[in-house]
Amino acid sequence: MAEPLVADPRWTLTWCRGPDAVSFLQGLLSADLAVEPGSVTRSFLLHPHGKVVALFWVLVGSEEVGLLTDDVVAEEAIAALRRYRIRVKADFEADDRPVRVLLGQPGPSAWSDVDGVLRADVSAHGEARSLLVGSDLPVTVSSQNWDARRIVVGEPVSGVDIGDQTIPQETGLVPEAVSFTKGCYLGQELVARIDTRGRVNQRLMVVEAEGPVAPGDVMVGADREAVLTSVAPAGGGWVALASVRREVEDGAAVVVRSHAGEVPAKVREP
Repeated sequence: MAEPLVADPRWTLTWCRGPDAVSFLQGLLSADLAVEPGSVTRSFLLHPHGKVVALFWVLVGSEEVGLLTDDVVAEEAIAALRRYRIRVKADFEADDRPVRVLLGQPGPSAWSDVDGVLRADVSAHGEARSLLVGSDLPVTVSSQNWDARRIVVGEPVSGVDIGDQTIPQETGLVPEAVSFTKGCYLGQELVARIDTRGRVNQRLMVVEAEGPVAPGDVMVGADREAVLTSVAPAGGGWVALASVRREVEDGAAVVVRSHAGEVPAKVREP
């Protein structure tokens, strides 16, 4: 039997628990949490001015909500949420169990936490993925392989590929992470204004380079520059994410200025 593909996504799970947990987060996160307990959704936490603090997977319960986000921003994101916890019957608790993702298999339709192992469906971008929290399955997918998989489909890491200079519409994840019908939430004004009246000037794109590149290298195309953020080897070349100006067209030939000189590349939509 083939070895299961188990990755460490470098995510942190934090619980918000209490009678007010769902309603409290409903007023702060961009997704609609007025859903059936057991539901899993994606959501942004935004600054009041509408820029990104973090991107979450959200596990909705009846009086608890699980918040999964990238390790690099987890502490900052939960601290930001705590600042709004005034006269609210809910509090935050870290889940110290190991977080893993089983690739190629969908999780259950409703998340569950049974016998010490939490399971949920975190399928994305056409790939079946099952969340396992507390599982003893060993990691079999390298960090580079995991990064290559998510880069190819345009899945960003909060604090690396997106952050406090990023507008949600620049990520390509608004359809799955933002509700335009739920009512007010933190940072809603900018998101709604762009949706109805404007457009963003840059978007997260995949850079496919023919040779080695590194985070911080600069992509140049159509007289526009963009800094590579996440980078990983893939196939016979390298892939990266970058926030690219809209003047650079999908499929355009570009170059990346690396320590080794100029590397030919192509830029494409995820």
